Amino acid sequence: MRLAGTLLFMTSTALAAPDGASAVSGGADSRFLFEWSAPAGCPSRAEVLGRAEQLVGHTLVPAANSPTVELSAAVQPSASSTWLLEVGAGASGGGIRTVSAPTCGELGEAMALLIALSIDPDYPRRAAFPPDAPGWARFADVPVAPAPPALPTPATAPLRVPELAASRSTSTSTGAAPRLEGALGALGSVWLGRLPGIAPGVVLRSSLESKRFVLALELGFFPTQHVATQGGAGDLWLASVGASLGYALFNGLVTPYAGVQLDLLHGVGSDVSAPQSGHVWLLGLDLGLLFRLPVHRTANLLLAASLSALPTHGQFYIDPDRQLFRPNSLGAQFGLGAEMTFR
Repeated sequence: MRLAGTLLFMTSTALAAPDGASAVSGGADSRFLFEWSAPAGCPSRAEVLGRAEQLVGHTLVPAANSPTVELSAAVQPSASSTWLLEVGAGASGGGIRTVSAPTCGELGEAMALLIALSIDPDYPRRAAFPPDAPGWARFADVPVAPAPPALPTPATAPLRVPELAASRSTSTSTGAAPRLEGALGALGSVWLGRLPGIAPGVVLRSSLESKRFVLALELGFFPTQHVATQGGAGDLWLASVGASLGYALFNGLVTPYAGVQLDLLHGVGSDVSAPQSGHVWLLGLDLGLLFRLPVHRTANLLLAASLSALPTHGQFYIDPDRQLFRPNSLGAQFGLGAEMTFR
């Protein structure tokens, strides 16, 4: 960090006060006035003035043709374990500038440098102060930077130490791995066309999302539905497992997906002379939409709707000539539930 370079910009604005301004004198000449306020453990006013005299190489007396130099400064702790130095010029303390540093000792050294520059503007071009100056062991060594061209500084814009700002700007890693987000949820669901009538059931859902792509696995169970025809009846239930791949849109609010579903349709005959049981495997091709409504940082409400087509489908018979139930070629499934997310 180069507090010296930062303070040189502060000297580009007028720090002189009119003759006769009232303040605490900083040296033998009343044309130099200096007020200092700092918490315990920071450099005292006498130490700051002593260090300024070391830098200038003579007593703190402005040149004969120079106006009164009046400075007021205050040091206070700030957020993020840093310290702030506010410096004002003139009796009214106008034109306040702010400098931040990790320690109040560095701000004391910076204030001494500012006093030296105010008393003797040619000081940076004459010499650099030694890094082990006696009597200043508590202060951090701050090399003197050459004075840049004077630039106008807005009165309301606080000055920032460049390296502190740079350390904050580099906090974001450029090589971070893609974010992987998982979720576990459950939905109450109904099938239309895969079982007799409107068939309610439950679906358990797990998913992984990366770069908006959502890979999901679902397990479902739909309890017994009764179907009756002339001359016989039966009870059927459905278990299913499915996988799908989707793409999240609008920050994950809507996810269109496509997938496959393998269903086990099991039936038991009733009201017949020789009731039997059996099962049929069904393979469905699914297209659907999943709506996710965030209700908490790690919780979402789910609304799902899908269409499922059966390239081939089985059927149940009471006897070779009488069909009991045959799933529709195109079915629809709707679900409402919730999920918890994790990373």
